[in-house]
Amino acid sequence: MSNNGFRLNAYSVLLGNPSLKFARKYNTQLVYVLNNRYTVVAYNNYTPDYISQMPYQSSERLENRFQMVNLDYRNTVLYSLGE
Repeated sequence: MSNNGFRLNAYSVLLGNPSLKFARKYNTQLVYVLNNRYTVVAYNNYTPDYISQMPYQSSERLENRFQMVNLDYRNTVLYSLGE
């Protein structure tokens, strides 16, 4: 969350991001059993203000810069039908 940089090795720097917001996770799962034989499963994972570490190539020197950024959201949906 700070604006400081931390050197990981000779070619990588981890940069801070003071404008980073906290992310929350919302999980939903629905299981339906049909005729005691078939199962239908639906799963949803929604994360607003998703946090991801993004790599950037420096234009001044030979090094990678890694910074945590907020994305608008992340949504994962899974469906399954089984016997």
